[in-house]
Amino acid sequence: MISHSTSTLSGCLGASLERRARRGRAREAPDRAGGSDFATQYRADVAFVMLLKGLRSTGGLLQWSELVRWLEGCRPGASAQLGQWRIRTALCELHWRGRLWLPACQFDPETGQLRPEWRRMMQRFGLNPSDPALLQWLSAPQPGPDPRSPAELLAGSPGDFEAAAQAAWGQTWAAAA
Repeated sequence: MISHSTSTLSGCLGASLERRARRGRAREAPDRAGGSDFATQYRADVAFVMLLKGLRSTGGLLQWSELVRWLEGCRPGASAQLGQWRIRTALCELHWRGRLWLPACQFDPETGQLRPEWRRMMQRFGLNPSDPALLQWLSAPQPGPDPRSPAELLAGSPGDFEAAAQAAWGQTWAAAA
């Protein structure tokens, strides 16, 4: 079970947003600007690089424009569904440094469609697609005898992916219901 409230990336990204707010206040009062801004941004950058590394074996993180080009290469017109999937909150995404990033593993590389296992997980557990804890879970090796990440399970063992999703999100979802 993962802890959603103590997520490193959540904290770092939240701190990054706080840093932006402080930057505005620092213009008004330069003496309040602390040296921790660099450290906060550094931790957030390290967390982002860890996501990139964790998702590399399954296609990595794609910027929105890269995803559109890739989907159009899979099947002309496929990118038209991106907006619909996003409205339905079926796409996992990360807003980072003014860009929208999406894990490639949530798409079938043959058809460019959302993987059915991914769609079922997002619908069943009602997960927030922009929650950094979801990305961390997706990219991190799982405890137990099979150390593959959920992204690797999704790409190679969809049944195991669904079991990992149930183990990670099922209790959280049941508690929220």
